[in-house]
Amino acid sequence: MKKISFVTIAAMLIAFNCTHAQKCLPENIQVKTITTTLVQAPDFTITTTDGVQRNLYATLNNNKSVVLDFFFVGCTYCQQYAPTIDQAYIRYGSGNGNIEFWGISDRDNNAAINQYRTTYGVTNPCAGTAGNGASVSTTFENSFAWSGWPTYSVVCKNKTINWDINYPPSATGFDSFLSTCGNSWGVEEYDPEKASIQGVYPSPAYNTLNVAFYLPRQSEASFEFFDLQGAKIASYQINEGRGLHTFELAVGNLADGHYFFTYNVNGKRESIQKFVVLK
Repeated sequence: MKKISFVTIAAMLIAFNCTHAQKCLPENIQVKTITTTLVQAPDFTITTTDGVQRNLYATLNNNKSVVLDFFFVGCTYCQQYAPTIDQAYIRYGSGNGNIEFWGISDRDNNAAINQYRTTYGVTNPCAGTAGNGASVSTTFENSFAWSGWPTYSVVCKNKTINWDINYPPSATGFDSFLSTCGNSWGVEEYDPEKASIQGVYPSPAYNTLNVAFYLPRQSEASFEFFDLQGAKIASYQINEGRGLHTFELAVGNLADGHYFFTYNVNGKRESIQKFVVLK
């Protein structure tokens, strides 16, 4: 099944206008220009698609800050920017440090959200209608100036919120806000200590496969791609410095099926990853 059919299903439910300031809005909804002095984020509890219950204030009281991503699966710009947000999530420790990322949808069930996460390479936890996403979205839409989806915000440990920031997003666009929150983060603290694969998406791949990989220092990274019979399809070498990088492989000419690749750094094999191609 092609991913266009997944988007089409969502689009059948309601008509959207995704051209207003590069955000998506239902066509019968106007942009809200609420003037508010509310600087403290309202508390809420969500249950993510993995069945984990998460409370905002309890998380903040645990010396963490939370990046909120208000999205829905049929939103064109949510899809477009999902890989960038995931790079930011990985950059800040993939939830293992003192910064968390939560995606919140006001209209999608768990199955639709998990398919979206698989298709667009989203690894941060997300909640939808089954996890109180609709109520949480309504609360924030009614509390702040609302310009559409996606909307990204940072809630600091002291419960203050930086609303509707980093748009269009970059992987480093939350840095200044998180620093203001007093969060201690950085490559040295949270990034892996060794070369590693951080993400392979979308799954299945249609025309392009994206591979996010981390290098602890300037290195020669190489990728070798094979079919299940062990025949080499392609190989590439990339010289990059310390940090998170993304490599793209065109797979439109490959037959449907399962493949794998090896990730090598300075001649040493670090990882073997499988992927699927489906037209």
